[in-house]
Amino acid sequence: AARKGISKFTVIDVYGEKSSEAGVDVQQRFSDDVKELGFIVSNVTVGVPQPDAKTQEAIDKRVEASQELERKTTELEIAKKEADRKRVEAQGNADKLLIEAEGQAKANKELQQSLSSQLVEYETIKKWDGALPYVSGSNTPMIQLPTTKTEQNSGTGSVSP
Repeated sequence: AARKGISKFTVIDVYGEKSSEAGVDVQQRFSDDVKELGFIVSNVTVGVPQPDAKTQEAIDKRVEASQELERKTTELEIAKKEADRKRVEAQGNADKLLIEAEGQAKANKELQQSLSSQLVEYETIKKWDGALPYVSGSNTPMIQLPTTKTEQNSGTGSVSP
């Protein structure tokens, strides 16, 4: 019963994670074998085998490899979660920028519709200090000044710029 039960498992399994499964299998087979003889088996204790040095070394390497695989899998999951977080954050930032740009475009459109040449002229005059910009040399910068003509109250009929 022990040989048949344990033969389904690898040596690494018998010495490692599946040792209890092997023990249950041995107990079931033994119980079935002796049932015909009138025995009822309620428990079988299977001793823990002691591996030789090479088997123990193989078991240790297998355990280390399994732990390394688990560590790498965990690192990969962490990296995926971090990438997902960054993707969500980037999408949020992109949405925010789009909303801000749409708002700015709407504000610009409203401003553009409210602008008139008179308003622009008024704002220009309000901000001008009356001095022409200084340009090195004898060149005078070309500046378009308002050319609205108004009559003087003096009655001379002269036109002032």
